[in-house]
Amino acid sequence: MVCLEIQQVAHGIFYNQSAISFGFSEFAKKWGNRKLEDNWRRSSKESIATFGSEEEAEAQARADSLEQAQKALNDSIRQLNSEARRKAYFNNIPKTAQQKEESNAKILEAYYNAGIIYKEALGQPKPAADDMEEMMKRYPGNKYELPAYYNLYRCYLALFDEPKAEYYKKIILNDYGDSEYARIITNPNYFKDAQRKTAIMQVFYENTYKAFLNRQYTDVIERKSAADSLFPGGTLAPKFAYLQALSIGYTQPRPQFEASLKKIVAAYPRDSVSILAKAILDKMNNVTPIDTTISESATTQTAEGNKMLNSIYEFMPDKPHNVLIIFSAELPYATTLKGKINQFNQRNYKEKNLSVTELRVDDKNYMMVRSFPDHTQSKEYIQGLDSDQTVFEGMDKSAFTLFPITEKNFNKFITDKDLSKYLDFYRVNYP
Repeated sequence: MVCLEIQQVAHGIFYNQSAISFGFSEFAKKWGNRKLEDNWRRSSKESIATFGSEEEAEAQARADSLEQAQKALNDSIRQLNSEARRKAYFNNIPKTAQQKEESNAKILEAYYNAGIIYKEALGQPKPAADDMEEMMKRYPGNKYELPAYYNLYRCYLALFDEPKAEYYKKIILNDYGDSEYARIITNPNYFKDAQRKTAIMQVFYENTYKAFLNRQYTDVIERKSAADSLFPGGTLAPKFAYLQALSIGYTQPRPQFEASLKKIVAAYPRDSVSILAKAILDKMNNVTPIDTTISESATTQTAEGNKMLNSIYEFMPDKPHNVLIIFSAELPYATTLKGKINQFNQRNYKEKNLSVTELRVDDKNYMMVRSFPDHTQSKEYIQGLDSDQTVFEGMDKSAFTLFPITEKNFNKFITDKDLSKYLDFYRVNYP
């Protein structure tokens, strides 16, 4: 253990940028900028003969250069140990509860990302498993617990360590039996089956939508009931319900139509169809979506002076915007999606240096792409993602919600957590 710590300290010294820079400065101060060649320390290369053979002279020159390099390194270490530098390091140590929490969050993120890189990018399951296990040991019950267990299971399968693979498999099946990861373990063809089922559901929905456009409202209502049986809990369930409600509006009395819209609002409060259903209900009840009688103190004003919906959010179209992607934490898409988005950014936005960060809140995965100069460019980015053939390949595209948001509004959103409220604000206030 002591040897390991010494190695780590040595690694820190030789790879510390401050030490390297200081050592180079001291070296250059004493010897100047020398061409990279043997015997650089000698004022005259002809004088080598006075020391004996050429080989001996070269050996002596190398020894002298090593001595000077060691001296420069020792000087840099002494400089690092100066009182001012110690004070700077001490001031950066997290002391408050919030600082410690932020520091631990960064360490947790680093452990998880390192494990994923070892496993996915480098194909090295052993260091990947080591990092994941150390992460779970240091931060039990963290936000990456379930995906970490699954990655440990896969790592030990690759290492042919059956007892450990079985250990993590049992944790997933016993403690997270309803998760997507458990379904993947119990059914090796789960992804293929899920994709096939999603494709069938998509075609069924498109045909239902065509029936609605053709005013075959009775067929739409019947197909919605069939979808409930064929695709229970499917991601398109809100859209089927919305088509059914509209069809009821065309074929049945107002009370039934109103009841079907209220049912959508109650059943799918975080889906965009809820906003549409509420807008129709407001129209039916003569409620104007934007209340122009709101007092001046209760409204937010843009630079142009336009009044907006009374909301916790602020309309700032010319401020920097990020793109937020939300999907269920049950879906094992996070690692793959982040990699594909990074590849998309390299292909199309390399000069912008966009960053992609992850956050898990309750049962949702949040992926944030930062940042764009204004709302228009963030919206164009979403359109580019949507039209790209590779980013969401092999995934259920309808499972994702994407929208632009400023950093300030995101800080409010992450506290409020009401997706429909933000989407309502966005629909009303943005072009």
